[in-house]
Amino acid sequence: MLNYANFDEEVFLRERRHASRHFCDFVCSLPTPPVFSRPKVYLEPDERQFALGYLSDCGLNWKNDCIIAIHAGSGDPQKRWFADRYRDVVRSLAEGGSKVLLLSGPSDAGIANRVHKEAAHDNVFIVSGKALREVAAIIERSTLFFGNDSGLMHLAAAVDTPVVALFGPSDPVVWGPTGNRNAVLIGDCSRLDWADAPCNTCTHQECLDSIKTAEVVRVIRERLRYLSKCLPGGCAGRHFA
Repeated sequence: MLNYANFDEEVFLRERRHASRHFCDFVCSLPTPPVFSRPKVYLEPDERQFALGYLSDCGLNWKNDCIIAIHAGSGDPQKRWFADRYRDVVRSLAEGGSKVLLLSGPSDAGIANRVHKEAAHDNVFIVSGKALREVAAIIERSTLFFGNDSGLMHLAAAVDTPVVALFGPSDPVVWGPTGNRNAVLIGDCSRLDWADAPCNTCTHQECLDSIKTAEVVRVIRERLRYLSKCLPGGCAGRHFA
């Protein structure tokens, strides 16, 4: 059994198992252990009703619109893709008819406001000043989540919203989104070694720089085409039963 002292990034990287499985090892040591599947967040009916009302106030219909929740921030600045590339992705998706929700938290306001201003499109909205579970409910009603390796990326996976995630200096095997409808774009870097401490302090961002806007847009559109075939009645915004 792992104790709490073992729950550090060094262990995760050495064994290259998903971090959630390490934490589950502790739970599974209990006399009646649960069966591991993957992390889940269960929302209350009033939280889901809040999300419906919020989307309606924005003029969006979760059953008919293709709603893409985008989080351009991250708690670690080294994991953030570039604002101008987010702007170009957002503009391309909005011009294609998708409704884009830019998720903005206390540390994300700068980049979210910049992307919103520079994308300058009626199909782009900022979600700010909301409690975390309210954000989770909004993400749950979205067709797709796109963003960096961040807490909101894991939250999106935990409410069963399909994810397209960007990974640079962190290992997607350990920190990637859980679930089978997700896509991960991994940056390429000549210096990249996930077990090497210098990656934690690198300022070059060569790995993220290698991820180009056109490739991101292509992957997101492929994911949307895939989801449209799986959704009941071909409904663009409905991704769960």
